[in-house]
Amino acid sequence: MTNFAYLKLLGGFALRVGGADPVLLPSKAQALVAFLVLQAGRPVRREIVGEMLWPDRGEQQARNSLKQELYLLRRDAFRGEDVIATKDGAISMSPGRIACDVNELRALFNRGIEASWQELSQVYAGPLLHGFPTISAGFDDFLIGMRRVLEANMLEALGNLADNTRSGRDGERVAIAERMLAIDPLREDVHRRLIQGYADAGQRVDAIRIYVEAKVLLRRNLDVAPAAKTEALIRRIRDI
Repeated sequence: MTNFAYLKLLGGFALRVGGADPVLLPSKAQALVAFLVLQAGRPVRREIVGEMLWPDRGEQQARNSLKQELYLLRRDAFRGEDVIATKDGAISMSPGRIACDVNELRALFNRGIEASWQELSQVYAGPLLHGFPTISAGFDDFLIGMRRVLEANMLEALGNLADNTRSGRDGERVAIAERMLAIDPLREDVHRRLIQGYADAGQRVDAIRIYVEAKVLLRRNLDVAPAAKTEALIRRIRDI
């Protein structure tokens, strides 16, 4: 079997089947598809899914709601294809039938420094299900946890690529640091990386500008001053 659908979860939800326009689904159905795909083929007990998506209903009502949602997904989203497997009271979605940008990103992570920062940036279009509506406390907690893991892995991968950039390619290190800062503008270690990158590239004015911007940002959002490491770095740059 080969995948016939593509699911985009990074930056927002979009499900395409057979290369057609995105399938329009209500938020609960989107949450169910996303949750199953993010399990990477691992079966999940029906009662766990029901409790996560319909916590305000009794066990039997949640089971019935899940059954109805699965029926509608098979009929309306997946054109009757047997994409969602049900067996022994558990459900799963085969990763071989649906390609997903999160799986593409994970594959790039596994390639380490053999992947390029441009490839990573192209796939990581934004946080996982960015702007997704509240579904339930359980699903929201799951989503927040997954977002944090993917973001941390993305920053680690970019940092490793920056650290392994060949000597003399200071502009590329700056570009990677800028991409990292766009992902998490409150990470002070990323600010330091960008400050150092500009300094190494001979752009002392830009290095100082990033320091000033970081100082304002940290005070406004976290009510903290730059760390001693940051202050020591900017002193060295100013003394050059």
